[in-house]
Amino acid sequence: MSKTEDTEQHLNFPIILHKEGSTSFYIPDLDYYKMDISEYLPSKLPVFFNPTMEFRRDISILAIKTYKSEKLQNITFAEPLAATGAMGIRVANELKGITVYINDISKKAIELIKKSVEYNKLDKINISNEYANNFLIECAKKIKRFDIIDIDPFGTPVPFLNSALFSIRGDGLISCTATDMPPLIGIKNNIQACIRNYGSVPLKTEYAHEIALRILIGYIVREAAKYNHAAKILLSHSSNHYIQVFVKLIHGILLANQNLTEIGYIGYCFECENRFFFKGYIPEISNKCKICGNKLKFAGPLWLGNFADKEFCQQMLKNLNDLELKTKNRIQKIIQLLIQEDNGIITYHEIPKICKKENFIIPPFENIIRSLSQEKFSVNRTHFSQSAIRTNATREKITQILKTLQPK
Repeated sequence: MSKTEDTEQHLNFPIILHKEGSTSFYIPDLDYYKMDISEYLPSKLPVFFNPTMEFRRDISILAIKTYKSEKLQNITFAEPLAATGAMGIRVANELKGITVYINDISKKAIELIKKSVEYNKLDKINISNEYANNFLIECAKKIKRFDIIDIDPFGTPVPFLNSALFSIRGDGLISCTATDMPPLIGIKNNIQACIRNYGSVPLKTEYAHEIALRILIGYIVREAAKYNHAAKILLSHSSNHYIQVFVKLIHGILLANQNLTEIGYIGYCFECENRFFFKGYIPEISNKCKICGNKLKFAGPLWLGNFADKEFCQQMLKNLNDLELKTKNRIQKIIQLLIQEDNGIITYHEIPKICKKENFIIPPFENIIRSLSQEKFSVNRTHFSQSAIRTNATREKITQILKTLQPK
């Protein structure tokens, strides 16, 4: 980062040059606004910027590059909630053949964006100062809808998703990020917010972040169906304090109907810790656990399909070395894990939780995986947690395996 003198009339706050990927852009001087460690710095800045979201922007650049490789013509990208414009400026500077539309309601943000655009000498970029939904709908009327829309709000993306679905092309790409994790993972006193926003009941379990991602995907799929779109999940992930989904919209009533067959519910027994899955809006559900007979708790409706498209992920890995990304190694690891998770198994098991309950020593994970594989169970690691496995073995069977792996 390098400091710069602020000479713009509307920028009455200190700014610095910040670099991500191969792009430098202006942000508020983070050192100037440092405060008590318990406070959330980005929300205190005159223009919102979160440096920890560099991974989200890096993986988005890679996903957009991979999506664009399917297109022969120039395409359009929209960032309706731009703040510093980091995402849109990076797209314009690091990826060729994309016309970028950046918008924010804050005049300070617009002045900062203009300064970054001038610094990078970008010409295929359009800047607007509107409410996000107005921007999307009005632009869609003028340019006949966008190819790519990046929804990255502070909190829930729900207020902006319908405008994005209205403003996207039939084969367009939407990147949707949610940072309202307390409601989505079922934190007490936040459950009603999840029901209001997403029309789904969350559940606080060891795999709550997977439920959160499935709730967000399920909401996108249901909303897309209203526009006769099927939502093809190209890539989705849970990282740090947020979740992100990349969906390709495919127009067609039959495809949208087929998409909806992957909506359903997860039932969880808090007594024996087994889980059960029910597809359909009104499926035949038993509220009793098949294993121990105790009452089940339910999450849903939510998505019960895969988190990613294997071919798209493999192409992302091929494109990874073409880009200058600081988080390249982390991206590679997550994509490789997502490819492994493409096995239809729903939810994961936290090994330390089982071992703590049974007073076991945690065995090496390669031994756990080998033992389950030898008994013909499907098993692999998950990107959600470094201490968990995804397997079709019951909780009882996993516990038995862990017992056999204890030191003699």
